[in-house]
Amino acid sequence: MGMTYLQVMRRIVLPQALRTAFPPLSNELISLVKDTSLAANITVLEMLMATQRIVSRTYEALPLYLEYG
Repeated sequence: MGMTYLQVMRRIVLPQALRTAFPPLSNELISLVKDTSLAANITVLEMLMATQRIVSRTYEALPLYLEYG
């Protein structure tokens, strides 16, 4: 064809590969975003529950909530 290796990769191989790989990669990105936000919510809830238990024993709410906030 008269093209160099880089030209073949850029004009022929990569467009075909990206067309095939894009849908699964986008699904993985969406799953990653969903899982990350779910993990963050669980972590915040666990920290608040632990803080509530400590506050019920020590009656010092402000320093604990300021530390976690």
